[in-house]
Amino acid sequence: QEYLEAFYTKFLPPTAKHRSSTLQDIKAKKRTEIDALNGIVLKMAEQLKIEVPFNQNAYRIVKSIEEKNLAEK
Repeated sequence: QEYLEAFYTKFLPPTAKHRSSTLQDIKAKKRTEIDALNGIVLKMAEQLKIEVPFNQNAYRIVKSIEEKNLAEK
């Protein structure tokens, strides 16, 4: 209970308006760091023959938005 109280009153509020670098890049219509952030996970999963559907979908969504933004420039 003490941790939750500290989390919600001290730690969470200062980050409420935080925007990830990926979101900032997308809004600025720049290349993102999705390959560095998530690409290695996909490569390792393929090598280990494990499924990582969340990572695959996140990667595809960000790449799709990124490609659309770059094509509009």
